Amino acid sequence: MKAVFLSLFCAVFLLTLISVEAVDFQITDSELRYGSASTHKQETFARSLAIRNDFPECTLQNINLEFTERNGFRRSDIEINSTPATLTPAQSNTVLVTIRPSDFDLVDEDLEEREEVEIGTFSLRADKYNESANPNCSGSVTSNAIPVKLQLKNDLDIVSIEIQAEGGSFNSIGEDGTVTIVAEDDYDIKFKVHNTFEASSDIELENIRIELTSDDFDVDKTTSISEILADEEGEKITSVSVDEVGRGEIKVLVSGDDHFGGKHGQVFLFNFDVQESQEEEDPVDENDGDGDGVPDGQDECLNTVSVCSVDAEGCPVDSDNDGTCDDLDPTPRPAQRDTSEDEVDISSGNENDALEKDTAKEQTTNDQDNTSGFIPFLIGFAVGIMVTAGFSVLIKS
Repeated sequence: MKAVFLSLFCAVFLLTLISVEAVDFQITDSELRYGSASTHKQETFARSLAIRNDFPECTLQNINLEFTERNGFRRSDIEINSTPATLTPAQSNTVLVTIRPSDFDLVDEDLEEREEVEIGTFSLRADKYNESANPNCSGSVTSNAIPVKLQLKNDLDIVSIEIQAEGGSFNSIGEDGTVTIVAEDDYDIKFKVHNTFEASSDIELENIRIELTSDDFDVDKTTSISEILADEEGEKITSVSVDEVGRGEIKVLVSGDDHFGGKHGQVFLFNFDVQESQEEEDPVDENDGDGDGVPDGQDECLNTVSVCSVDAEGCPVDSDNDGTCDDLDPTPRPAQRDTSEDEVDISSGNENDALEKDTAKEQTTNDQDNTSGFIPFLIGFAVGIMVTAGFSVLIKS
């Protein structure tokens, strides 16, 4: 029985070997990898790839790239350089494979940093020929395919997030920490974001978007920073207010684009503990010996009669200053003095009008006095003329 089973196994194995067509155009590397978790993005990356011609009689020429893209990488962003003109039987050589990770995103749609990504599969295609016109050396052949992988560093970093109540100072918020705030009050939140590209790279981060959102509260706030230069920080302040009372999570989403078009970003989570607003009441000083509502420490009249109203200093209100408080005084108001028409009331601000009236009155009086003195003079003058004339007539007669 064992012999029968062993015979069947060997037969299957031999059939398998016969059915598998040997690949005589080999890429000897098992994969093509670019970058690492600490590699900054740059315009191009290049890697050498070892190839071998295992055909015993055929020469390979016109070696070209075959690439099937994956995960959003573009076919046009990969090419081969320094390809050998020919690859003779049993000969090995290398090709230089260059990629341009232009709009390759360093974070996924949730702004989580991506691990190593398989961007496609790579193979080579070549034409076979033989100087002796061997019929087995015509047509084209494709090499084995290998995966191409890429990993680059996310270069946007949230340095800090701080919060400030009105009239207070900024305090740092710890990731996954809890901040106590008062419902309906306004708070300023300050964001500091770092472009971690090396200064020598001169790669800016552009269109930085900062969003506050929550599944627990009605919070949806968005602000932005236009650009941050390489190895520099950007800062932005915005305000936020929460109406609901309770505890819930706040999510901060920060994203930006490098100038190649790839997205960078980071997520920051913390919690709000929102409490009800409490109105502050003035403290009550129980030391009020006379019960007038003014604490003894501020009361200038410590033995006020309870029926008398008091002022801010705790003294009885006595409008006419007669020693009897207004609440007990039958005539609490001071007597009003008659104002002569000759007095000028300057409290109304009409001093000029009053002065003009006095001047006019004085002028009228002077005019009357002058008139009353001039009339007797005329009468006397006329009488004198008449007497002189009569006396002259008497003398002549």
